Amino acid sequence: MKLLLSDILNLEVFHDCKIIAGESGLNNEVSFATVMDVPDIVDWLHGGEILLAAKLFDSCANASFFLSLKKKDVSAIITKPNYVMHLNQPLIDLCETICLPIIVVAQSTAWGDILNPITQLIAEIQYKAIYQSQLFHSSIMSFMIGGDPLELLCNDIYEKFEMSLALTDSNFLLLSASPDIAWEDVIRHFSLSKASYTKSLGTNIKNNGIPGYIYENEYLQNRQKRAFIFPVIQNRVNYGYIFYLALAEHEKLNASECMKIDQVSLVLALDHVKKQELNNAVRRFNNLMLDKVMHHDFVSEQERLEMERSLNCHLHENYYIALANRSDNTTDLYSQSLNVTRLFRTITADSEKYNDILCFERSTYLVFFVPADLGDIQKAIDWLYEKCKKYTRTTKIGISEITHNQFLVAYNQAFQTLQYIETYSDHHCYFYSNLGILRFFMNKSGSLNMDFLLEMKRKYLIPLEQYDAGRNAQLKETLIKYVLSGCNPSKTLQGLFIHKNTLYARLKKIEKILNCSLDSNDDLLNIQLVIKADQLHIFDKID
Repeated sequence: MKLLLSDILNLEVFHDCKIIAGESGLNNEVSFATVMDVPDIVDWLHGGEILLAAKLFDSCANASFFLSLKKKDVSAIITKPNYVMHLNQPLIDLCETICLPIIVVAQSTAWGDILNPITQLIAEIQYKAIYQSQLFHSSIMSFMIGGDPLELLCNDIYEKFEMSLALTDSNFLLLSASPDIAWEDVIRHFSLSKASYTKSLGTNIKNNGIPGYIYENEYLQNRQKRAFIFPVIQNRVNYGYIFYLALAEHEKLNASECMKIDQVSLVLALDHVKKQELNNAVRRFNNLMLDKVMHHDFVSEQERLEMERSLNCHLHENYYIALANRSDNTTDLYSQSLNVTRLFRTITADSEKYNDILCFERSTYLVFFVPADLGDIQKAIDWLYEKCKKYTRTTKIGISEITHNQFLVAYNQAFQTLQYIETYSDHHCYFYSNLGILRFFMNKSGSLNMDFLLEMKRKYLIPLEQYDAGRNAQLKETLIKYVLSGCNPSKTLQGLFIHKNTLYARLKKIEKILNCSLDSNDDLLNIQLVIKADQLHIFDKID
């Protein structure tokens, strides 16, 4: 609750006072009263003061002084007749413009007779604010102890204290809201860039400013309202935001309102931490289930039923295992955990089509079991990649072949593929099956035997590239078409649009340059390998 200058003037001591300037400021808020005992009093003011000024006022009263007091948000000046003798009309007009009242009391009035009742009134207001805060605190604690969900908190506060509030998470997803307005219309399309930041939306009982934002949109303006927005941040973790509905002309909250906002902040943070710990426990349990699956060569029907009950989901016959290396943009473990929780929640709830995807963690890796019967598996993987990139900045995903109940084998395939594309490929998502013959020249960590591959390139590709240079003989292209068509002359001709005699001549020339035989299985295997590596641009990473 606010203490206004008009409330102060109702005191008996001001019964015969005169307002000689600044009557427009009678609604100024009062925090306390102080005596002007030094000329540079402005430097010692904090805002909201009633300034009691005697002889020093007469010597300091000028436009610069009044503007400085207004800048410090002084509520009013109280003085005596002997000290306003030189107050001219321009200064009186200035005080009216800047809403700075000058109040004159009887010359015989003692400052103590003014200070004591003002201080007592301020103390009563503060006591009422503290009492209201205690009632509010008690109500919130009863709400929390009763185990009521956060979704009902704002409704409960509105019914008991008529405070119009809404709570959101850090992404402005509505968590709880009072029933008096359509908060969805307030928050829809909201971002902090659309709000105005202020260092102080009000002061608490310790006179500390509370920073926040002021926001107005068409919906609020039509109702002559505005929203005060308070970030809920503790230990550098953003737990969400509190939206407080105020009248359009209000600039700040009073101490009582600020204390209530502080208490709601604690509840929002506590509820967030409680839910996050529960999510962490669920994720840890699911990861234990993953380890159990990984150490089984085969999952029996009974084990499958047990897993379905434990994971609370339907298990499909076969999966692709997709593996992503979590790229955290923060070293804060809590924020990392929160991002993973949001990712998993989004994957399991955002899309009806893909909500059977199972989500796990293993060390720094995100492990996804993608049902093989989803239909367009590439589309599902692309959707999964976009979600991972949004919440954890994942850059690449490796995907296994279909599991056929061999989950550890599939996991290793996904791991090899991920390691491969992180080192050799620009692809964001890649399937193990697309590695082709390269799989047989790759170790468990996904690394290729590059010395061997380079030797194959020097023997089977570079001589043809050198011969083609300047001759346009197209021997390299001919060899690639021939090998990729399964060494079928008819299919090769269809791709090259040349006569069969030209094809045979080129093949003989290739055998001569490479000193090999295209009828030799050993030579063909080596050629297939180097062509695959060349098409995947593996050599580009080295050159």
